[in-house]
Amino acid sequence: EIMMILTFRKEGRMTNGELLEQTIKDKGIKIAYICKELDISHKAFRNKLLGKTEFKGSEIYKLTKMLGLSLEERERIFFAS
Repeated sequence: EIMMILTFRKEGRMTNGELLEQTIKDKGIKIAYICKELDISHKAFRNKLLGKTEFKGSEIYKLTKMLGLSLEERERIFFAS
């Protein structure tokens, strides 16, 4: 059984970091590429996955495009309830 990690965000948002990480792996995209495209360090990206810092709207937009997420997938990952 996979335990989902949900992290609480400011403004009441929650990001499912585990689902995002799995989606990235499933799409075959390298974390280094994502970090370069988002113009952030690997550590900064890891902090976002772990819920220590939140994703900016522009980062969510770029990740949605990079990963080819549907609206439903984007909502499940970045705005989990």
